[in-house]
Amino acid sequence: MATLAARKLCFSYQHKPVLAEVELEFQGGVTALLGPNGSGKTTLLKLLLGLLKPSKGEVLLDGRELSGMGHREVAQRMAYVPQIHREAFAYKVEDVVLMGRMPHASFFSPYSRRDLAEAHEAMDRLGILHLAQRPYTQVSGGERQLALIARAMTQGAQLFIMDEPTNGLDYGNQIRLLERLQTLAQDGFGFIFSTHHPDHALSVADRVVMINQGRVLRDGSADAISPQSLEEIYGVDVRLFDVQGGVRVCVPALRLKPIAC
Repeated sequence: MATLAARKLCFSYQHKPVLAEVELEFQGGVTALLGPNGSGKTTLLKLLLGLLKPSKGEVLLDGRELSGMGHREVAQRMAYVPQIHREAFAYKVEDVVLMGRMPHASFFSPYSRRDLAEAHEAMDRLGILHLAQRPYTQVSGGERQLALIARAMTQGAQLFIMDEPTNGLDYGNQIRLLERLQTLAQDGFGFIFSTHHPDHALSVADRVVMINQGRVLRDGSADAISPQSLEEIYGVDVRLFDVQGGVRVCVPALRLKPIAC
């Protein structure tokens, strides 16, 4: 299992501090990042991926400084799963997933039987093997997101970083995607995802990291989500309720005027 760590991580945009002294370590399970817009969540993910260089501190992947590792080596341990998007060309779903094998071959090498087997296994685990020959541009948003996860799995990555993965998905596809993350985490994969929905974190996260103004305010189990912590980072009054099966849900304490009949 890959281990990713942020050590005293700091970052500034044009001398404006965005992250300050962030200390986190990730491995397996599902970690949800919660925080308001501008809190530093996306910046943190970009630093963990090596897309930004920290002002101070370091990012370590399996104990080695990320900046000193080659792209292929990183890709075989850690993968970025982008938000839902449409490709410009109507690649088959199978072709999109096979792109994950590129870190294991030279640019002009044809895909091997092993590559195809890896892609089919990933699609099968995510329940989209029947879509292999369908154009990627003609499947649903939730199915495209699952194809991107399958592509990341074919890289051989064990740790997946996702920035608001449910953005743009309808409610049903959001739930189906979260269920897949939970199942894969039980199989040993690790996920770090940012979200604006505390309910998503309550549903599937083993760990919750709450960020505001560039600092980690809470880091712990889903119990870190409380009316007090949500008000601290979002500035709104929220109630948490236990429902059947031990599930907790968030309900904003809205002060709405009754609708006149």
